[in-house]
Amino acid sequence: TDELPPEPKEIKPHPYGVEMGRLVTMLKEMKEGTISQFLTQSFTRVSPAVARRICEGAGISTRAGVKKIGRDEADKIYHAIQETKIKAPSTDCISPIGEDLLIKGLHQVVPAEFYVAATRPPSVYRGNPFQVEVALAYGGQSVVQKVSAEVLDQLLDQTDSRTIRQFLVNTFDGIGNDAADKIIKEADFGSRQSPTKLDAEQRETLHHAMRNVKLSDGQGIQVYRYANRVPLQFKMRDCA
Repeated sequence: TDELPPEPKEIKPHPYGVEMGRLVTMLKEMKEGTISQFLTQSFTRVSPAVARRICEGAGISTRAGVKKIGRDEADKIYHAIQETKIKAPSTDCISPIGEDLLIKGLHQVVPAEFYVAATRPPSVYRGNPFQVEVALAYGGQSVVQKVSAEVLDQLLDQTDSRTIRQFLVNTFDGIGNDAADKIIKEADFGSRQSPTKLDAEQRETLHHAMRNVKLSDGQGIQVYRYANRVPLQFKMRDCA
């Protein structure tokens, strides 16, 4: 695509998504001001009226200085936040890929007969905006069946796999152990035979087996997972 997705807008953290330890740290980072100012300036969806209800639930004055808020008071504020009705955060901080681009992307990497994609409306969980997108490709000819004899020779010369099975599984997308075993059986090779030691006749036999064996029952399923997180909630370990 030549079009960029809508640019996500950075938002402040939502009170429901902030843990106790993070709340204490945020209080310490604010050098001056009242607890009401802290709540309205540090969080999204917290108006002066909402801040007042939180303070009332915690039994703390809205004019109390943040410097005087200790661990016990912070604990009361944390629990008061959970019991106070606060509007869900805005979801314009999320930039979805979109169904059209998901399908176009699958067409480029997955040879299949059927493609479908769906994008759910944005939602919120524990104060964190999120959006679910999924795309599925099914059927079609396996990549291994489209490889020419010349390309197969190049791949065999370049591989560092120790066995034919490893070569097939590691080189071709969607080929699992079951499909690899079918090809090996059709070619009448040993499962631990080295791919780099195949002679010209054996390479031709392997190519013939790859093109003619039905692999639909032995193909693996690949899942491409992407994390689309709120910028302020981004964590590298959440991405895969």
